[in-house]
Amino acid sequence: MLSVMDFQDNPTDQDAIKRILKYCVEHYTEPINLEILSKELYLNKDYISHVFKERMHMNYKDFVNKLRVEHAARLLKKGMRVTDAAYESGFASVRTFNRAFQKYMQMTPREYLRD
Repeated sequence: MLSVMDFQDNPTDQDAIKRILKYCVEHYTEPINLEILSKELYLNKDYISHVFKERMHMNYKDFVNKLRVEHAARLLKKGMRVTDAAYESGFASVRTFNRAFQKYMQMTPREYLRD
């Protein structure tokens, strides 16, 4: 049954995983989603979603948001304003940024700056 195949032993899947992660790390500050990733890497978006769930134990959006929050935290520590750090990190709105920051850092961006 295809759905229970263990793709750990499949070199093609390993290559796809590396390509997916590399693309995300290189483009997380840009507007990206599964559709864009699928087109750029010539991979099925359902397959990409499956890879994140099975290998990363999170969904694609959470992975990208975590990269963005980590980047924003570095920018905040360098003195960038919250709004600027949010947009510079790839978030489309400050509200979405604040929610993601709270989720991954267990504090608001302003609390983070006070620490």
